[in-house]
Amino acid sequence: LAANHRGHPPSAVLTANHHGPKSHSMPGSSSSSVDCTTPPWNRARHGSEFHFDASSHRQDGSQHPAKRTRLRLSITTCSFIVQETLDWDYAQLTIDMRRFRDPNATAALKEHDGHNITIIERMVNHARFIGWLSWLKKELQDKLTEAEKAGRTEVRVVMFCRSGQHRALAGSVILRHLAHKLGLLCEQPQHMTARRCRCFNCRGDSPKLMDILNSVWERFRSAPCDNDY
Repeated sequence: LAANHRGHPPSAVLTANHHGPKSHSMPGSSSSSVDCTTPPWNRARHGSEFHFDASSHRQDGSQHPAKRTRLRLSITTCSFIVQETLDWDYAQLTIDMRRFRDPNATAALKEHDGHNITIIERMVNHARFIGWLSWLKKELQDKLTEAEKAGRTEVRVVMFCRSGQHRALAGSVILRHLAHKLGLLCEQPQHMTARRCRCFNCRGDSPKLMDILNSVWERFRSAPCDNDY
């Protein structure tokens, strides 16, 4: 995973469209445009605000005090009611997953939680998913840039749905995979209202699930940044 590339500063979210590589100027930046089609550890270039100076590493292996700490993405899931009770300043990004309504979900499927392969696959194939990916890409880019400029080491994300059992959890699985691909630290999400299912299909580590998540990553890379969703 990209998260294993330690020692390199996290940067803005990858930005490209299906027509090929594209460069974007980062919000609030007066620097030249940043190539957003390659991972941040390979993309950093001299003169951009995300340039990584190799000289910040001393010969003894210690790090220069000026080296920035790697950003962490912290994910919390909950129900809509619980989300309404959270402090306004708790999260930098709040994501409403209720848009991914599945009217064909059976009572048997609802017995599982959002780690279930079928639930995640249905979300990925939802008509609104690709538009949501573009929105997520822009929002992450903005929040990560704001955190770096403010000297913060963490971006807190809250994902919620009606019960906090299915769509919010499925979204957290997808977001955590994207975070790792982007080289961000991201531990297991905190599920405030979920009733976990212990069946095989809800374990979250099957080869089929990894294939789905890797396909989401490829779609994420090629999606345009767009917060008008």
